[in-house]
Amino acid sequence: MKPQTIKKKALTNLSSLIQPDGGMPGLSDEGRVLSTILALLQFLAAGNISDQGPFKSQVESLIHFLESSSLQNATLREFISFTRAGYALEDDWLRESPSPALWDELQTAMDDDMGWQFKKAKDADDALPPEERDAWYEAWLATLPERVDLSPGKDSVIAIFFGQRKSGPAPRFPRKSKKLKGSAEKT
Repeated sequence: MKPQTIKKKALTNLSSLIQPDGGMPGLSDEGRVLSTILALLQFLAAGNISDQGPFKSQVESLIHFLESSSLQNATLREFISFTRAGYALEDDWLRESPSPALWDELQTAMDDDMGWQFKKAKDADDALPPEERDAWYEAWLATLPERVDLSPGKDSVIAIFFGQRKSGPAPRFPRKSKKLKGSAEKT
């Protein structure tokens, strides 16, 4: 069987577990939310978003469940924005368990994604009055991890956006994301 066929079959099996309210099964509210996040990560990694892909309706159901969940925290709200903006964390998240430790791992993965950080910075910039933008950019650049190469001769924005790393140790969290084409953030 081809790898694509295996992946599609796995996603089909995963979609059959989606409950009528759009979430995944779990033993508690938090367990359901975490299981839903893990399932959503699998669909996104395979290129499915709420308006694109063979599992787009399942993706939309999972996102809607997360949005309507009574369990809301900063990580969940950021993850919803992340997925609505069409980003996907690439990796096999099925090996993860829906335990409370997933919150930290998910936040770390989003924090380490430079494309997402650049988008958040641009959105924040768009909300600032023009006279505050230069000071805000300087402050934001000062907070970037040392792994981003901002050496002279490089276009800083390009370096930040593509996450060019300085030589040295690997990042503490090896996951990466991709922006899925055709996606548009929903408000």
